[in-house]
Amino acid sequence: MVLRQVNLNRPGALESLRASNPVHYGIVLNVLDGLKQQPDEDVPRWIVANFRARTAAYSAFALTSFPAQKDLSFALDQVIYRARITLAPGGALLLPRDQMAR
Repeated sequence: MVLRQVNLNRPGALESLRASNPVHYGIVLNVLDGLKQQPDEDVPRWIVANFRARTAAYSAFALTSFPAQKDLSFALDQVIYRARITLAPGGALLLPRDQMAR
């Protein structure tokens, strides 16, 4: 089984997902919104349990950038969603690749 991959940091990725798969779009938004409420070590289990993801991963260590960033991935149906999340005081942000800290 070949899974398709979607980089959520790609400019226009969320808009494209909203048009092509509104169910997955809603799940992605709920995952991003809920990250700030979950302890880091519980994020993969929380995504699998609450959103019926096949797999999920959330990097244990933050990248040393300002602001800090972490990698997130999860599989829904036949699609693997990947994102580099920017950790902000108000919660997790999904920034397009061209706006990310380097």
